[in-house]
Amino acid sequence: EDFMGDGVCKMFLVGFCPASLLKKVEHVEPCRLLHSIALREELEKHPQADKHRRDYEDALLRKLEGLCAEADARASREKRKCRPAETVVKLPEHLKIKAQAYEEARNERVAEAEAKGRAGDIEGSKMAMRSAEQAQRDIDGIRGAHTSEFPGESVCKACGVRFLNGSAPVRNNERMKDKEGEIWEEDHMASKGHKGYVQLRQKLAEMRQARREAQERPRAPSA
Repeated sequence: EDFMGDGVCKMFLVGFCPASLLKKVEHVEPCRLLHSIALREELEKHPQADKHRRDYEDALLRKLEGLCAEADARASREKRKCRPAETVVKLPEHLKIKAQAYEEARNERVAEAEAKGRAGDIEGSKMAMRSAEQAQRDIDGIRGAHTSEFPGESVCKACGVRFLNGSAPVRNNERMKDKEGEIWEEDHMASKGHKGYVQLRQKLAEMRQARREAQERPRAPSA
């Protein structure tokens, strides 16, 4: 009856060890117990296999419920931190001054174009407007070089992790370097941690369904 030993992972004997699925997840305590197929087979052959299996399945069910509850609580916290998508412009101080000068020049040229138009100087009006358009292009060039699109953030329903929407940007056929602590949706969905939580939730749903069906099944009449 080696399967009953304290150093054996009982949850592995009746399905799988949740901690082993989530070994890449930093906030999940690793399982240091023995995971043995041979001991699983030993359990199945034991005269009281049904009793031990129920006990171990109860422990597995509680563990799955606890991990999923923690993930749900984490998701609730992380949702409050999510930033919406936005366009971010960050200009150094010297470029702010330069852009402001272009803006003033543009406004002056527009006013000049309007005044010359009213005075009947059509050619002069056109020249002033072309200068205004050039000033606007200069402004757009400065802002464009220092503008980035923030994709917004969402939270994974399976594991409660907050990530950037979409995939990492690519420039010149090369993925741009991620900032520290930055996780993109595409990378997260492909991660072992995420897939592990998906499996946990599927197993939890299966076990709950099996329990409900067992409770609804009519009992055999006693002799």
